[in-house]
Amino acid sequence: MNLSFTQTDHKIVANTVTYPRNYKADPRLAGAILTKYQNASGFYNVSAYYAFAKPWAKRRYSLFFNGKVTYNNNISYLTDVLDSLGIDQTVQKNIAKNFVLSQGVRFRVDIPEVLDAEASASYSINQSKNSVAHANIDNNFQTITLGTNGNLYFLKNWTLNYNYSKMIYEGFSGSTNPNILNTYLERRFLKNNIGTLRFSVYDVFSENTGFTSTQNAYAITQSSVNRLGRYYLLTITLRLQKFVGRPPRGMPGGPGGGG
Repeated sequence: MNLSFTQTDHKIVANTVTYPRNYKADPRLAGAILTKYQNASGFYNVSAYYAFAKPWAKRRYSLFFNGKVTYNNNISYLTDVLDSLGIDQTVQKNIAKNFVLSQGVRFRVDIPEVLDAEASASYSINQSKNSVAHANIDNNFQTITLGTNGNLYFLKNWTLNYNYSKMIYEGFSGSTNPNILNTYLERRFLKNNIGTLRFSVYDVFSENTGFTSTQNAYAITQSSVNRLGRYYLLTITLRLQKFVGRPPRGMPGGPGGGG
């Protein structure tokens, strides 16, 4: 279990400045939103983490639990320029309270030379609230991840590997819930299995996407990422190991050493 607390004085924070469309002091800034930076105190972070594992039956079966909770107290500023010359301005200090909670569980089976397999599930929630109220800014985002992975050993020198995960997003605009499966079939050969032939397929369903969200008192930014789609890979690996030469002086078997 781990518990931590961090506080930063005079932290560099953002000051988001909004200019009117008729701004004449610098026409380049008319209608613009400009981010400046300044020092401010009040930032702190509290986090706690735990992990628990319970093996049984000579470690053939194992059950794992883990969780984390984080609280961030962030500081930022919002400045509205109200007239065309920049004389009349309002500055608001925003305190963004961000709470993140995650919990996971895994179950693993290890049977030597037969299989090793694992099933897992995790849940996370990300909640933010700003002291400066704006419509549709305070949001809750939730992610559920279900997964399984493992290796199946058969016919002495063959291995079938799989790694599957299902992502379920809640609160993300336009999100999808991708199924991601990577797998490979491997054959070991030559003396002492120094050779390996592997055929891999990555992102079998071609659904590998991701979503992230960052937010402050002024806006929410959601990013959708389409990663590299399905592809295939054939690899041949040879492990060539040969040690030659005499032992270093003073070592057993070398000049001056015992034997």
